[in-house]
Amino acid sequence: MNEATPSTEGAPRDRYRKKFGEVAIDLAIIGSDQLVEALTVQAERQAAGKPVKLLGQILLELGHMTAEQIQEVVDVLYPPSKDN
Repeated sequence: MNEATPSTEGAPRDRYRKKFGEVAIDLAIIGSDQLVEALTVQAERQAAGKPVKLLGQILLELGHMTAEQIQEVVDVLYPPSKDN
């Protein structure tokens, strides 16, 4: 490989992965208003110096998603190994 050509070898695969909220919207589990609400809660916690919760946890606490729906999104983001 030419040294002037950047290598993708060893590059993080997550770089182009969709985010949790994008997948939840794509699957029609939540709407954009619910995502904005959860992201606002997350940002407010961070600004207040509180521990920042994962977006799925916030959506669960707000009643916008169930644990099963969160797992569905996680399975899209990180597909289970076919070896299991």
